[in-house]
Amino acid sequence: DGALLPRVSSAAAFAAAAAAAWGSLAYAVLCVPETRGTGPHSALAPPRIRTSTMGIVCKVLNPLQDVAKLFPTSAARGGTPAPGHIPMWCLVSQYFITGFNHQILYSTFIFYLEAQFKLATSETAPLLTFTALIVSIEVLMVKYIIDAVGEEYTIIISLSLNVLGSMLIAWAPTLPIFAASLLPFSGYMMLLPCVSSVASKQVSAQNQGLLMGALGSIKSLSLLIGATVGGCIYTQTSDASHSVPGLPGVHFLAAGTMSTVGVLVILFSMYIRRKRECGCVDNIRTSQGLLSDSESLNRRLLDHASQ
Repeated sequence: DGALLPRVSSAAAFAAAAAAAWGSLAYAVLCVPETRGTGPHSALAPPRIRTSTMGIVCKVLNPLQDVAKLFPTSAARGGTPAPGHIPMWCLVSQYFITGFNHQILYSTFIFYLEAQFKLATSETAPLLTFTALIVSIEVLMVKYIIDAVGEEYTIIISLSLNVLGSMLIAWAPTLPIFAASLLPFSGYMMLLPCVSSVASKQVSAQNQGLLMGALGSIKSLSLLIGATVGGCIYTQTSDASHSVPGLPGVHFLAAGTMSTVGVLVILFSMYIRRKRECGCVDNIRTSQGLLSDSESLNRRLLDHASQ
């Protein structure tokens, strides 16, 4: 990389990386035996490429079909989650956001430091080490934060930190401010252990492998999309004629925008759950009232009969 990158433009590098990633996805979906067939012996079927539009769409969705198996049927039927329960659809969306934000940062990290702060590729190593140290500390703190405020508010805190960090890092005029902005920006990494822990408690022991595989597919897809989005925004705004005044790192705001969506998703999930819990409480109170009225009526009938 150190010998090739100085000879090509950042746009060409991002285009090549995106083309390779999407090409790998297309090959896996269309040609790899494990993703082609639907029967028990599909891996032994001869190579074949589907040409119908519906066939291609079905195969594109195939790597993510395992995710649907993780959704509880009771929730799909309108059942009431247990107290503190975070729906699987909410956890999956948070997992996607983690990978997306991660790739927004690291797919443009070296290019941005070189263009904005005139750092050579070899000079970015200390900053990368500093970022890894920040992430390690934040991941170690997750357990204590969950014990203090619970999983839902831990997710909100981590995403809110990322929103703050994305605004600071997009504006950072100097390298020290940029390095300091990495502290809140990396807050999204607290999502990974939190979401994985909560999700693993919602599936049976025999489905743990299915869960990890499904979440891995979600993360891989988010990395692919994050790199594509981050690279496109960076290449469009890195030119002085298209840059945003006062926001040299405007592409980092894509991560903040995604984290804002994540906060809204978890708040909506909390609202729906609490509304259902209140509905259950009302139903219980109504049932208890009807039972009390029935018992009162029975006593009156017995009294009347005894008289």
